[in-house]
Amino acid sequence: MVRRYKKIPGTRNYRDYTLEKLQQCLQAIAGGMSIAEASRKYKIHRNTISNKIHKKHVKRAGKLLFFFYKDFSNELIKRFNT
Repeated sequence: MVRRYKKIPGTRNYRDYTLEKLQQCLQAIAGGMSIAEASRKYKIHRNTISNKIHKKHVKRAGKLLFFFYKDFSNELIKRFNT
């Protein structure tokens, strides 16, 4: 198995679209197309489109990555440098 496996769109029923295709779909909806029409045209599930429009499920799954907070990382740097 390869180290970084790239999924090929079309091989699974879920996430069968590219990021570019999703962006085109969202731009079409902003231009006046309905969600149902965009869903049929771009072949992205309408609930997925609705979630992206209404900004649902935007947080990452899993534990919080506290090492990425600047305050915490600055505190670690101060402690290791002293």
